[in-house]
Amino acid sequence: MDDQRLYWSTYGTLDHPAPTNGAAYSKSYHSCLKFDCEHTTVTYEFDGGDNLVLDEQRVYWTRCAQIVSCPIEGCTGPSMMITEDPALFGFSIAAKGGYVYWSSDLDLLRCPASGCAGPPSVFAKATVTRLVVFDGARVYWQANKGIFSGPSDGSSPPELVTARSTAGSLKGIVNESETEGLAIGGGYLYWATARQVFRCPAANCSASEPTVLATATDDIHNLKIDDVAMYWMEANTIRSCPLSGCQQSRALTPQQVTPLNGQDEGARYAVDASDLYWIESTDAPRAPMTGVLRKTAK
Repeated sequence: MDDQRLYWSTYGTLDHPAPTNGAAYSKSYHSCLKFDCEHTTVTYEFDGGDNLVLDEQRVYWTRCAQIVSCPIEGCTGPSMMITEDPALFGFSIAAKGGYVYWSSDLDLLRCPASGCAGPPSVFAKATVTRLVVFDGARVYWQANKGIFSGPSDGSSPPELVTARSTAGSLKGIVNESETEGLAIGGGYLYWATARQVFRCPAANCSASEPTVLATATDDIHNLKIDDVAMYWMEANTIRSCPLSGCQQSRALTPQQVTPLNGQDEGARYAVDASDLYWIESTDAPRAPMTGVLRKTAK
């Protein structure tokens, strides 16, 4: 989501129906204006891959080993290939400030949004991550040793923002594969591990133990924040809690809400200044491939 538009993916369309013979489902990418989604939908590609992300001007996604892109307003022709990396398949991507970031087999790489003229540049060595967020002129990511940060212009090497104790992991950080969300805002880092949400000051996180902000009764997925609250998916419900923390989170959606494609792929939701948006599955359990886009006030 950005200030004007919603973005989502679907499996199959009326013009490109999803197969029923066990073959892989084709994924399509779309957006629409929030004030009139029904009449302003734009389709970027009917046979996309994964990892739809956007920056200030363009939409990006992966197609097997390729990163491709279109303007936010829509493709006037074929999508533009940013780069190709045989090790890309299965990794997520991120985009900000005129660059696209992704993990290869060993390193965190990036390319200009206009496309790589040659090999991609190495932004951080020996780093494999699926969680990358941006704050001003800095990039933050979660890896097995903790949360790292580096200036987006590459003017200094990355640094470890959090620190492991001699007894093991930093409280709240087990390893990257068990961290379900990373966010930054208001000078704080937020992350979720298993059934808890944590926070620490971004400037000196390693100086003290992080603060536990919330404890859930089920596993937490896809942590997000805005200026006043944090949000996550817990079981089949999207819940919220003030940024300062809470003893009991608030359910924003009915208990029966099921994100499209199931919980394993993460909650399909977004928040803006006033509303919460999510995709709710409408099919039977054996065919969970269609859904409806819903909205409610936060």
